[in-house]
Amino acid sequence: MEKKDKKDKRMFLSTGKLILASLTLSFVMILLTYGAVVGMRQKHLEQQADTTLFETMRLADFEGGTYTSEQLKNSKLTVINIWETTCSACLSEMPDLQVVYQNLDPNEVQLIGMCADVVEKDGTVKEDYLAEAKDLLEQAGCTFPQLIPDETAFTFIRSFVSGFPTTVFLDSNGKIIGSTAGSRSAEEWLELIGTYLDSVS
Repeated sequence: MEKKDKKDKRMFLSTGKLILASLTLSFVMILLTYGAVVGMRQKHLEQQADTTLFETMRLADFEGGTYTSEQLKNSKLTVINIWETTCSACLSEMPDLQVVYQNLDPNEVQLIGMCADVVEKDGTVKEDYLAEAKDLLEQAGCTFPQLIPDETAFTFIRSFVSGFPTTVFLDSNGKIIGSTAGSRSAEEWLELIGTYLDSVS
C-alpha cells in the first residue's frame, strides 16, 4: 500500500510539473504574441501618419510665443517628447528630461515637449488642461520649451502615437529619423540621443 501511495505521489508531482510547464509556455506565447501585435500596430500607425508635420510646423508654445520649423535648423537634432497630463509615466520622467535638457549643447540638440491633451481635436485650447500642464511642469522643475498642438499636430499624434510618452527625433529639416515609446532615465536618454546625434552629424 505504501509503495502505491509513493507511486501515486510521484505521478501527481510529475503531472503538476507538466501542467506548470504548459501554463508557463502558454503565458510566454501570449506575451510574445501581444508584443508582436503592439509592434505591428505601431508600425501601421507610423505608416498611416503624415510625418511631414514638423517640416512645415508653426505652433504656439506655453509662453505665448511661436515655434516654427525654421528653428529646427538651430540644432543638428531635435527631440520632441509627446506627453499627456494624465500619463503617470510621462510625469515621472519629467525631472530626468530636465537633467537631459540641462546637459545638452543647444547647437547640437534641442529638447522640446508637446502636451497632447491640452487641445480639442480641432486645435481649440483647453485652458484648464493647459493650466494643469503648466502646474505639473513647474512642480517637476521643468524649463524646457513646450508646444501646443494645432489641429494638424493633433491628427498626427492620434495617428502616429500608440502610447504616451512617445518621443520623436528630427533632423534639422524636420524629417523624422526615429521614434521611441516609453519613459527612460536621464542616463538612458543621453545615450539614445547620442546615438541619433551621431547619425545626423
